[in-house]
Amino acid sequence: SDAFRECWSLYEITIPDSVTAIENGAFEGCKLKEVSIPEHCVAFSAFPSDCKVIRRNSSGKDTTED
Repeated sequence: SDAFRECWSLYEITIPDSVTAIENGAFEGCKLKEVSIPEHCVAFSAFPSDCKVIRRNSSGKDTTED
């Protein structure tokens, strides 16, 4: 569940479409600024609060979470 916890060199990541869920706190303490995840992926409290989360969908229209 803490797979990338405090990985300070990780700033941006794209989660593959095969991922359906990301554990809470998986990226806690990272300097992650942007992450792209599939629309169907469940990822509550997985990323730092100042991280831009982009949800990819199959129609090609991505959405950004606040």
